[in-house]
Amino acid sequence: MAAGRGSLKRRCLTADERAVAASTRTRARIVLVGRGGHGPWLARLRAVALHEVACVDPSKGQDAREGVEGADVVVLLPSLGRAEAVTLAASVEGHAVVFAVGDEGAPLVGCRRLPADPAAVDDRTLRTRLNAAAARARHTRRSTRPGGLRHLDPTPPALAEAVARGIDVAVFAGAEGADEQIDRVLAALAPSSVPFVVVVHHLPSKRAAFRSRLARLAKGPVFVLPANPAGLEPGIFFAAAPLGRERPGPDLDLTLTNLVDAGQRVFVTFGSGLGDEGVWGARAVLDAGGAVAAIEPAACRHQALVQAACTEKLPSVLLSIPAYVAIVRRLVTGDCAANVPARRSPAA
Repeated sequence: MAAGRGSLKRRCLTADERAVAASTRTRARIVLVGRGGHGPWLARLRAVALHEVACVDPSKGQDAREGVEGADVVVLLPSLGRAEAVTLAASVEGHAVVFAVGDEGAPLVGCRRLPADPAAVDDRTLRTRLNAAAARARHTRRSTRPGGLRHLDPTPPALAEAVARGIDVAVFAGAEGADEQIDRVLAALAPSSVPFVVVVHHLPSKRAAFRSRLARLAKGPVFVLPANPAGLEPGIFFAAAPLGRERPGPDLDLTLTNLVDAGQRVFVTFGSGLGDEGVWGARAVLDAGGAVAAIEPAACRHQALVQAACTEKLPSVLLSIPAYVAIVRRLVTGDCAANVPARRSPAA
């Protein structure tokens, strides 16, 4: 019996008198990104015997986007800063799974969470989560072979060039009936890497209730758009109807031109509404290098605003609500020509 077991062992280890090479499991490639050192999490990841644990520190002049190329898992440390973390997470979408360490506030778009204290998770759980994330990244990563899996970009060609340059602020503008559309947008919109501004008519006396409604739908805080909108951080904002006369506000044209005057490259989309308010502001957006779109008329309770914008040939494309949400979720910031005074259009 012992001899039989020995011969079986030999047969398993040889093939045509040659040794069969032992297989090795492919390990995850993990990249930590943070400023000023990587601290306990670097030691912890190396302790669980994960191969190819690399570090990127932008404070040392390292390019974070180049550093995470080829990574299966990207771990964003709190020292990176929220705005930079949001942009980096968006840039690796479809290539890697991103974890945010100590992300206790509004969750970063497309990110999973890790506790601030690495000791709060045991080795086995940590290893399983990271290996599973790496397997998912490899499964969904774009293939370079013909017929391979590819992630479709929902951005229409008419918008692609403007979006590729980078967008500083996304705006949804409308009047009568647009509040119903923004309900659908916020219910499906995860936090994006750019500020999202709601410029929709509501009564001044109801603006607190309107803000609460937006926050409930967004499942997070909603901030009042400041008078000086320069340097907005990613988040959801709304333009409040000015107090005084009991007439719906805010002023769509004024809000859009204020954003342009602050040096922001704007992507504005018109929804339902009566009249043509906002068309003049949209012209300023285009002159400053931004982009204009509109929700398809069939999805608008009142089509006059969209038709007025189309009459002026401002929207480059008509979008369904789901397509609009998908585009906003993919927006990233970039070098904005509107921020350079010498290159700004006089009309801005």
